[in-house]
Amino acid sequence: MKNLIVLINMMILAGCSTANHGTREIDMRVNSYTVECVGEMEGTCLLVQEGDKIGGIEWEYFYYHDSIIGFDYEPGYIYMLKLEKRKIDNPPQDGSSFEYELISIVSKEKV
Repeated sequence: MKNLIVLINMMILAGCSTANHGTREIDMRVNSYTVECVGEMEGTCLLVQEGDKIGGIEWEYFYYHDSIIGFDYEPGYIYMLKLEKRKIDNPPQDGSSFEYELISIVSKEKV
């Protein structure tokens, strides 16, 4: 009986876990200047590298309106960021399916 109560409590606690399987921590490098984006949407884009692509020669467009929560971009600096990347369950048709939130600025180098 005692084992059954312990087992039930463990199952209840596991069900109450706050872990979000659509959320992960990533590293992102942000270039020192922005570019104009064209394509599905027009606007200003940050140039970024994520994960294994950091330090390479290729940069990806990151629509500025899909901003990083808590991050104030300042041109003229290359940033290394630690971010939380969350999957959006019902994203807008004209927006990203991910949301990014700043955990910390690892480095900010003047160019």
